[in-house]
Amino acid sequence: MAKTDLTAQRLRELLTYDPETGVFVWNKKISDKVKIGAVAGSYAPSRRYITIGICGTQYPAHRLAVFYICGVWPQEVVDHIDGDKRNNSFGNLRCVSSQTNVHNQRGPARNNKTGFLGVSYHPKRGEFRAVITVNRRQMWVGAYATPELAHAAYL
Repeated sequence: MAKTDLTAQRLRELLTYDPETGVFVWNKKISDKVKIGAVAGSYAPSRRYITIGICGTQYPAHRLAVFYICGVWPQEVVDHIDGDKRNNSFGNLRCVSSQTNVHNQRGPARNNKTGFLGVSYHPKRGEFRAVITVNRRQMWVGAYATPELAHAAYL
């Protein structure tokens, strides 16, 4: 069943979604691994979200939540307002542009070696640089001796 084949009606037949808690529970047994009444989905750090497998396809639970409630697949990015990617309560989800979603970023990218959002290390100069991106344009904040100082300037 491809993403486009999954209808809101079929989703509601298979799962019940609690908009207060953000938890999906199985209504139907669709495989040997599924138990009726059991919480659906799993969290894998590599995926960074809770995903639910339906007929061989892994769906992000936050996108399923919007689909379940609204009846149509979200056209935009589904953002977790509080930054907690495991909190799929409907009040914590909003459909936004990619740019708005990035503005809600709480921490550094996985490949950031400094461990600080907005900070990179320049080895030739031995300094930590703070840069912020606004409307796809990078804006120089400054160069600092420590990553903590650069991060403070970024903030």
